[in-house]
Amino acid sequence: MAGGRVQVLPTRATAQSDYTGRFVISLPAGECRLVAWDDQGRATTSTALSSTRLQGKMPLPDLVLTAATTLRGRLVDADGAPIEGLTLVVDGESGQRVTSTAADGSFAIPGLLPGYCALTGIPQRGLLGFRKDVTIASRDEGG
Repeated sequence: MAGGRVQVLPTRATAQSDYTGRFVISLPAGECRLVAWDDQGRATTSTALSSTRLQGKMPLPDLVLTAATTLRGRLVDADGAPIEGLTLVVDGESGQRVTSTAADGSFAIPGLLPGYCALTGIPQRGLLGFRKDVTIASRDEGG
């Protein structure tokens, strides 16, 4: 997973893996879960982890990325004109991701795992924000 991203749920602490796939990330006291993804649309999640140390390094499970789903869409205003540059946040089972819409209003967020997420458009000058609940289907379900 060289160059992939790893995020701790529920804290949203994020790290990028090095060229060998190794990463360093802070874990909270108590139970957490790791989510990992890359730019090729692959992702995975760990089982629940419990940090047994208050400080220092601890071994973590290997995270093996597999094909995941890409959330795609296009945002337009009431007149049908594309909304360019709107910041979008996806938050849910696959962690938190941030992107923005292209000149034609389109967006794509790769590497999402099946489950619930919220898609939020961040308000900006002249535009209201929004929140839409989304269920990501597995690739086998036509996602």
